[in-house]
Amino acid sequence: MTLQPSGDSAAPVPCLVSIGNIHATRERIVTPDGTWSLGEVALATHDESETMSRMNGWAIAMLILFIWTFPLNLFFLLWRRRTVSGHINVTVWAPGDRTFTEPVPVWTDVQRRDVFARIAQLQRLVEAGRATGQTGSTIS
Repeated sequence: MTLQPSGDSAAPVPCLVSIGNIHATRERIVTPDGTWSLGEVALATHDESETMSRMNGWAIAMLILFIWTFPLNLFFLLWRRRTVSGHINVTVWAPGDRTFTEPVPVWTDVQRRDVFARIAQLQRLVEAGRATGQTGSTIS
């Protein structure tokens, strides 16, 4: 994905990381509420996903069927299914008390880890922007 620069600039700018409607280039972060330099923003996350562990239906049926064999029943109790549901809120705080919160839905543990990996990459870009002193005019 590339972001088209405003004005008469020559080339589009490549997007390095995207989390929902939050996109970051090497110098700027772009949200539906505005565009800011990386050194000017702060990030926060709130994990509102939950992981539930349930027994499979077939394991319950086998547990009832083999009720008289105690060691085998313990084996069926180990078979569980993990499900993940919910969302992860990613909040961008920008100058002028402007905030944008993006709820990113997650349905599997792999998606959850991917979202947190993207958040970590975005936080590294913000820290690099602060280290190089990337502050500038806000483009709304």
